[in-house]
Amino acid sequence: MTRPQPQFLSVGAGAERRDIAVLTQAGKGPPVVWLGGLRSDMRATKAEALAAWAERSGRAFIRFDYAGHGE
Repeated sequence: MTRPQPQFLSVGAGAERRDIAVLTQAGKGPPVVWLGGLRSDMRATKAEALAAWAERSGRAFIRFDYAGHGE
């Protein structure tokens, strides 16, 4: 299985500007959104399991890394 590549969303301006890594999966209905917690990122075990469930279920899914975490 090919590892999905993130898109990057620029937030902030000037010295405060940073890029946030985002992974999206197309699907039906409103997307399920993963908000990672302490010591977690968008490729952690729970996020990957939820992404697999969303794919099997045909649901849209979005996950991202907070600034300074993950990708």
